[in-house]
Amino acid sequence: MSPHLIAYYLKDLAADLHGYYVNCQFLVEDEALRQARLLLIAATRQVLASGLALLGVFAPDKM
Repeated sequence: MSPHLIAYYLKDLAADLHGYYVNCQFLVEDEALRQARLLLIAATRQVLASGLALLGVFAPDKM
């Protein structure tokens, strides 16, 4: 009965990913590290999409 908690969580998650994205280079020489970081982005995208769907909000794939 508190959908705002989901919205706040998604906002915080997006902010955390943004900070990580700004401070870390994702396309690095080390294949394992690169794949781990790209999987982190993909997993975060899925969580954001699922959370937004729970709220009835659908984000575009591209801006």
